[in-house]
Amino acid sequence: MLFGRATEWVISAEPGWPIHLWVFEANFRARRFYDALGGEVVEHHKKELLKGIWVSSVLYVWHDLQELLSNLANSSTRMDE
Repeated sequence: MLFGRATEWVISAEPGWPIHLWVFEANFRARRFYDALGGEVVEHHKKELLKGIWVSSVLYVWHDLQELLSNLANSSTRMDE
């Protein structure tokens, strides 16, 4: 629901803007969710969070926010079944 609300806000406040977010590369559950929503991985980044502890992240982008809303609605429907 939060992602849907954020998408609606971007559509109303900044029409034409894409949405993007960073996800830890090892967070497979989240990545499957964002892949199912049509997110496109456009960048990989490795960052040292603590001394000697490196974490890889990927950047997801959605350009068609109406399609994203539709995918979110379909995802919500499937979860209710």
